[in-house]
Amino acid sequence: MADEFCYLQRCGQPYDFKVVEFDNKNAEEYMTISARGITHFVEGEGNFLTLDEWEREYTLYKQLR
Repeated sequence: MADEFCYLQRCGQPYDFKVVEFDNKNAEEYMTISARGITHFVEGEGNFLTLDEWEREYTLYKQLR
């Protein structure tokens, strides 16, 4: 299960995503999520965060907003 992942597509606001099939992802920007963490892809470049790091960034975003 640790190697399984899902594709996520942004739904508007930052940190607002939905699960999509590979064929339905936006090739310019999408995310993958797994038990190991989240990888955010923008124009082919990937940035990996552990789930703890991503949750911390989300919490900070909510506080700033």
